[in-house]
Amino acid sequence: MRVKAKIKNTFKVGMVIIGRIVFLENELKNKNFLGEKSMKINNTKNIAGIKIRTDKVSADLIKLIKEYRNDAISDIRNDILNYDYVYACSFTGKTAEFEKLLNLYNELISLGYEPILFDENKESNIEYFNNWLESCRDTDKEIEDDDSFTESN
Repeated sequence: MRVKAKIKNTFKVGMVIIGRIVFLENELKNKNFLGEKSMKINNTKNIAGIKIRTDKVSADLIKLIKEYRNDAISDIRNDILNYDYVYACSFTGKTAEFEKLLNLYNELISLGYEPILFDENKESNIEYFNNWLESCRDTDKEIEDDDSFTESN
């Protein structure tokens, strides 16, 4: 009995800590500390992103990326020329953000650019990302099914 109580308390403490980290991250995003001035990311753990290797920055390219980022044109231009992420999201985040990343990738290809996908700062490929997205969708569906089953009982 004593062990169960100890595990239960540890779990609650863990949830508070995890909840606080998520809260702080969201609070920083709301105050424009994250994802505003540049897509430069120091800690690439669990980060999926796109970089573009080019020395020509067209208005069409910036316009497209601006649809996905709420940054100044000069910041987007500098990220492209400095071979920084033009868009990045968390592998552990929402499926919708990951879908946005892949949509941007496909739109960049349709404009004739060669975007490069990155998984934790290592070059990756579209097949890996498509498989990951499919896995996320399956997980979302399972959670939705579990929630609807729980609500009906």
